[in-house]
Amino acid sequence: MDKVFEVTKNNRKAVLELVKTLSLDQLNYIPAGFNNNILWNVGHMVAIQQLIVYGLGKVPFTIEDAIVMGYKNKTKPERAYTQEEAARIFEVYVETVDQMEADYKAGKFVDVTPFISKSHNATYEGAEGLITFNLFHEGLHTGVIQKYIQLLP
Repeated sequence: MDKVFEVTKNNRKAVLELVKTLSLDQLNYIPAGFNNNILWNVGHMVAIQQLIVYGLGKVPFTIEDAIVMGYKNKTKPERAYTQEEAARIFEVYVETVDQMEADYKAGKFVDVTPFISKSHNATYEGAEGLITFNLFHEGLHTGVIQKYIQLLP
């Protein structure tokens, strides 16, 4: 699992480097034909990590419920995010992966509900399965962020 955590941290560091230099307008920009923006994608990665790893691991979320609920599946930006909201998303984006690793190593994820991925037609079991699937999910959204950056006006 050390490699999964290492890749997750490296991915998050790379994404943060990409987005930290963008203006608030750029973070909030929704390209034509899409439903969300760069900041939503960053927040969504955090929300899904909390829902899959912590929710199915039956461990309390490590961040406020408002972020989890505001960026989960089937949500989209209803207004432009503020600079304070962006700063908080970037903060938890860094903190939550370190916390997940610490919680995993502390053995907190013991009664884990399997995750059934409809897109993969597969089931991911145990903390290891959930954390590994989360990395895959984050990779998808990293690609979306990279594409959105290419589409910025």
